[in-house]
Amino acid sequence: MREVLIIDDNQSSDALASFLTNEGYSVIIVETVDEGLEKINASENLKVVLLNVELSAARGLNALQRIKREHPQVIVIVIGARVRTAREAPPLGAMEVLSIHTDVENIRRAVDRAFSRIDSRSNTFSFPEEETEEETPEEQYVLVGESEAMFELNKEIGCSACFNISVLLEGETGTGKGLVARIIHEESERADAPFISIDCGAVPHELREAELLGHERGAFTGAERERPGAFERADGGTLFLDEVSNMSLSLQETLLNVLQEREVQRVGGTRTRSVDVRVISATHQKLQDMVAQGTFREDLYYRLCGHQISLPPLRERLEDIPLLVTYFLQRIEAENERARSDISEEAMGLLQTYNWPGNVRELERCLESATITSQGDVIMPSDLPPEIRTYSGDEGSDGSEPETRSSETPETPIYGNLLDLPVMVFCQFFSDGQFCEFLSDGASGITDRQIDEWWKVFSTDGRARANRAAREIHDWRLKYNTTDLEIPIFSDDWIKRVIDDAISQLSNLSELIEEAEPVSIKGRTRKGSLTAVLHEVVKSYGGDRERAARELRISLAQLERWLSYQTEDDDSLVTPIEASRRIGRFHSDEIRKLLTEPINFFILEKFSRPVWRNKSLNSQKQAVHLALKVLSKRLDKDHGCIYFGGMTFAQIEWSIYCRASYLYTDHAEAAKALDVDIRTFCKSWPKNKPFPSRHTLFRE
Repeated sequence: MREVLIIDDNQSSDALASFLTNEGYSVIIVETVDEGLEKINASENLKVVLLNVELSAARGLNALQRIKREHPQVIVIVIGARVRTAREAPPLGAMEVLSIHTDVENIRRAVDRAFSRIDSRSNTFSFPEEETEEETPEEQYVLVGESEAMFELNKEIGCSACFNISVLLEGETGTGKGLVARIIHEESERADAPFISIDCGAVPHELREAELLGHERGAFTGAERERPGAFERADGGTLFLDEVSNMSLSLQETLLNVLQEREVQRVGGTRTRSVDVRVISATHQKLQDMVAQGTFREDLYYRLCGHQISLPPLRERLEDIPLLVTYFLQRIEAENERARSDISEEAMGLLQTYNWPGNVRELERCLESATITSQGDVIMPSDLPPEIRTYSGDEGSDGSEPETRSSETPETPIYGNLLDLPVMVFCQFFSDGQFCEFLSDGASGITDRQIDEWWKVFSTDGRARANRAAREIHDWRLKYNTTDLEIPIFSDDWIKRVIDDAISQLSNLSELIEEAEPVSIKGRTRKGSLTAVLHEVVKSYGGDRERAARELRISLAQLERWLSYQTEDDDSLVTPIEASRRIGRFHSDEIRKLLTEPINFFILEKFSRPVWRNKSLNSQKQAVHLALKVLSKRLDKDHGCIYFGGMTFAQIEWSIYCRASYLYTDHAEAAKALDVDIRTFCKSWPKNKPFPSRHTLFRE
């Protein structure tokens, strides 16, 4: 039973305590913070405190400080707050501040969120082990990423730094063009000379020429003294012209003359000055297209484009997101002098499936905002911006469908949309079995026609029936928590029979196209596993390789290359190392989760609910079908079986590394079996993270 401590010196929380008790919480009420601290010290389960400050905000805030100082891991929710307290409580450590007008239902939701956050602390993303002091945010200019795209970019940077030629950087906004320009300068022979940056779009049009060339005193209104221009200030070093495409044609001509003659004449002056400057320019537009349209001079283009580097958008290197998240959270930690926030695996999954129109800059701002929202605790999906939480994967979607509010916490399953076969199957079992009484073989009587009817009934229009099913689950959960009800009646064999029955019925539905089959990495290297998975992915899209490549977030050429390996007699596809680990049977808690959190665990956490909702009915059935097949194989102790439906290439690769920890005894053996460098393996499963001791049906 989950315990909640209420500290209320006004003795006005009896109704709230009764409500929370009826919701399944164990509530303790005390009047003073001293009594509260005694209760916290005496119980390992007291992790959530409701602090009522209605009577005295000053005493309440002092109590908040004491609790957070002595027990920083305890989540404190301030209730009964007025306007001033709403501003003063968060800096002191309050996770949430609820006003004096907040009703008990919203307080209950806040408590649910608090326990969800506590649960997520044991399911956080494992940061890459390579975090050393040399790679922390103390480095001034860091280009983060180890993807193939970043490998090529770094190679281009290294080549460019060796030569004293102009460089043109093309890339979307937020991809790091200014950072790349600075790194080229720092690694060139001009590193000790000035680096001057000019944003051609930020300088007022009438001052751009003076900004580049400088001006003499009295050259124009406001020119009270002479001032050297950017070219003079950068003499001997590098001049970075950001958004060079914003230059007018007249200014383009001026710039061309300077580059040709290597000398400048200040505005309002007659004397010319020689300059030795390397120019690096950047733009988010295609200058060649502008040349064709007549809006950019062709001769200037060739002067600026001695060598061109194209920066990849973040959506084309999603595998770098864990490293970027690590880097930015470290930097936020250093800049704010507080402990680094962790991030839940579910939140990390959302970051890795978003399309990032603002690229790395948007990711940085997202993490800064999430750190504030989470108050330094674990960053959860609810802490991320709404556009990331609700991203559907379809850039052409108008997003007009209203979002159905789902449960605030996995422990309180309130479903608004139950287009989900497993939920239906188990709710039906609950109903037939009177809350966990033994179900004999065949008691459920599921037929393929009945499954189809469930798909239709549990739509947005079937909320009454959905709510009744949710109440049945809730009642069962209360009975489980308050009586000696034992779980073992739901044995491995019983659950597997239910799942296999659902698989069989789904397989008979005529409208399903050719089904993708689960893939086990057992006996396969990383290359062999990816090859096998990608063949099944293509099959799931009806053989449409172009669509599969888009969904995987890789190029069609990359996909074709991987698919070609299947026909080769290649020893790199198989591993000579036997998978010999013996994993213990899964914990009874997992059975409970299977019964109370079916949306989270059958559809897994790879789909956000909006993505799930935007899928066609047939695609939903296919996703469930594949998820059920994976669970069935894991119940058969195939620890290497992975789920890949709807995942990107980077996520599939990450899943392969994670499942290897269930097959092999240590990092070295797993890396050897996958035929990868151990450092590569440790990026997904750090050395300080132990291998699993028991089987896991759902999460890695």
